[in-house]
Amino acid sequence: MTRMNSGMARWLIAAALAFAAPSALAQGVVAQTLSDGAVGALYGRDAARTVTAYATQSRSPTTGQAETFLFFEIDEPYSGFPWGTTNVLFGSGLIPNADLQSDGLGKLVLDTDTSSNPAFTTYACPNPPNPEPPYCIPVENAGRVQMTLSHSSAMPVFHENGQWTFDFGNVQLVQTGTGELGSATGEGSVAGFPFPAGATGSIGTNREVVVVIQQGP
Repeated sequence: MTRMNSGMARWLIAAALAFAAPSALAQGVVAQTLSDGAVGALYGRDAARTVTAYATQSRSPTTGQAETFLFFEIDEPYSGFPWGTTNVLFGSGLIPNADLQSDGLGKLVLDTDTSSNPAFTTYACPNPPNPEPPYCIPVENAGRVQMTLSHSSAMPVFHENGQWTFDFGNVQLVQTGTGELGSATGEGSVAGFPFPAGATGSIGTNREVVVVIQQGP
């Protein structure tokens, strides 16, 4: 976990309003949300692929209505990038509120089917990557995403206020606001791809935290 200076909250809120859907770029900002409640992320990597998922109770910045946001990404090895992987599938959007259950800093359970969800968008990207646009193209939603997180009780809980960043392989989460987060272990699958053994992540609660999700270095 890396702490960064605060002061960008107003700009990030404007960005969250401006970018309502993920872009089709393989790198850069691909999704954003206003996290306000339970939050969890899981990351696992083996020789075949990297699987990442992030889910949070959120709030519409325009209507104030409670929502639930999900982002996932599948990466495969690729030697052409310094970080050693390239994304081949990623998606983001809103899911039914009932599909995410959490008791805060203890356990979080996500079970949702994106296949018939019009509020969710999925992109596929070739490996090796296209040298020119389009880098990724929209495809049918990938199906079921499941994730169960449990807090690692031996690790401390971090009380965050300002801006902080998580790096999960090719995915970077930049969050601005106030939250309580702890380390977590977990299991599950994304679009039929299980999280590799030993997957780790975070679990906690956020209070009006602007989240910007980026791909790349």
